[in-house]
Amino acid sequence: MRRFRLLLTFLLVWLLTAPVFGYVIFLKSGQQIQAQEKYEVRGDLAIITLRSGTRSQIRLDEIDIEKTERVNAELNLDSASQLLEGVPDQTVIDPATIDRVELSDVIAARRQQAAVAPEIDASLPEDSDARRTDNLARTQAGFIDLSALPRIELEDLALGREIRASLEGQGVQDLAIYEGTTLTSPFLEVVANSEEAVFQALQATSSTLVQMQQAYPDQIEAFELLLLTTQRERSGQFFLNVERANSLLSGKEKPHTFFLKFVEF
Repeated sequence: MRRFRLLLTFLLVWLLTAPVFGYVIFLKSGQQIQAQEKYEVRGDLAIITLRSGTRSQIRLDEIDIEKTERVNAELNLDSASQLLEGVPDQTVIDPATIDRVELSDVIAARRQQAAVAPEIDASLPEDSDARRTDNLARTQAGFIDLSALPRIELEDLALGREIRASLEGQGVQDLAIYEGTTLTSPFLEVVANSEEAVFQALQATSSTLVQMQQAYPDQIEAFELLLLTTQRERSGQFFLNVERANSLLSGKEKPHTFFLKFVEF
């Protein structure tokens, strides 16, 4: 009963502070699709209007119809229903299942996951090379807010020039390079005004990271990446290590999937 009261309190706060989404479609795979309204049945297909207005379709037999109807009837609020069931689904949108997914849908979905993400311990071990970041602002999910990170020019100017040259050679022109939260993770701030620019920046920074790590294994382990529009609105922030970078460069992770999996909100 006490747990239910806590959940109910959370739901009331959520209802007052968060937008209500129209309809959530639960797939048998455990994934979800956020839609404007209930899907339309045409033969063995379900025609879906995503929240962005994009029309798409999947096979009707991929949908968990009973769960979809039950949850939407009870709450019509996907993130709240996840909490009531006790186990949040880890993937909200699967680009491989849908003909076309807009980046705005992916961002919205990732923000909802952040709303129930666990807090991150900000403490650092004594021998860590991390800079003290205890007093820095944090995102909703508990990550360090890179937009609040002090802008300190990268100490190794020659390394900074190489990073910049690599990125500019791949079409990323509007960028700045600073000291990151650790000595081996430079902080990159890149302007990306469109979905295409976001994915280009992710590809270019991943490629540059792999190059720099191979050339300077003791100096570079990761990039901290903040993507902004020219109006200084956030397009996303990422912690890129070599493993993540290679997953994108090899095609193991598709751009939309990579964004959803690793964006920090």
